Amino acid sequence: MNTEKISIAAGGTLIASAVAFDIIQFLLVLPWIGLLVNSIISIFAAMFFGMSFSHYDMSIMSPERFLGFGGTMVGEVVPGVDIVPFWTVFVARTVVHEWRSPRGI
Repeated sequence: MNTEKISIAAGGTLIASAVAFDIIQFLLVLPWIGLLVNSIISIFAAMFFGMSFSHYDMSIMSPERFLGFGGTMVGEVVPGVDIVPFWTVFVARTVVHEWRSPRGI
């Protein structure tokens, strides 16, 4: 399948969005209300990145990305573990992997 690479601006925007989601979730862990709100933010982030990557013709449910996405979702739902920047790692890894992959003919 031929896919266009993500531009530097789009990749940077996706990574910055992931960092913003993780910072918001980290700051909300401090008050107890964050336990509920973080789950809602994780669902919103999953939908946001799912739509964003599908816009660039990259399915997050493809075999090469599914384990990373599934691990991110599990890590974001577990209280106490959700302070780890899972979204940043997943999105940065996916974008950098796409930048380094050769273009199809």
